[in-house]
Amino acid sequence: MIYYGIPSYKRAFQSKTIDYLSSMGVPRERIILSLQNEDDVKEYTAKGFADKSIIIQCEGYCVSDNRNNILDYAERNGIKRLLMLDDDVSGIDILNGGKYFRVNNEAQLEQYFDFADKHNAPIWGTYPLKNAMFQKMQIKLRCIFIGTCIGFTDMSLRLDNTIRVKEDYELCWRVISSRRNSIRFDH
Repeated sequence: MIYYGIPSYKRAFQSKTIDYLSSMGVPRERIILSLQNEDDVKEYTAKGFADKSIIIQCEGYCVSDNRNNILDYAERNGIKRLLMLDDDVSGIDILNGGKYFRVNNEAQLEQYFDFADKHNAPIWGTYPLKNAMFQKMQIKLRCIFIGTCIGFTDMSLRLDNTIRVKEDYELCWRVISSRRNSIRFDH
């Protein structure tokens, strides 16, 4: 079973991810929205996000604090598969035969987690852009990726909150240096 984590900060006006997940039939109990202050909690609740997700809060100063809050929640609650998505993701698209297809059910995402499990990969990610010119039908092991979409199978991992940019790259390098795989699905 996949749980979904969404780190957000002062972006209730452009948050699209919860609506995308809801359209796939993901229940509220498996969508975790991490916010950094009471004002955000009030604003997101007023916009109906509390009806579609579990809202958790941590005092923080960067996206890594929010991501780590979600990982803490997942670890405390025995979650084994977590897909962390940026708050402005309106869909996950897969390139196949030169055409894009929207992921519209969790079974498609389970395949990525299964692949990660088979290849000793505590994290996996996707190609960061929807650009058929540069995307290829390939899977890369031991590589870095941008954290727009990160699958976690090891909830003990944490992002370094002292790094203000490219903290996702640093996480990939740390996983690789521990002799485990990070996987990027380029399609």
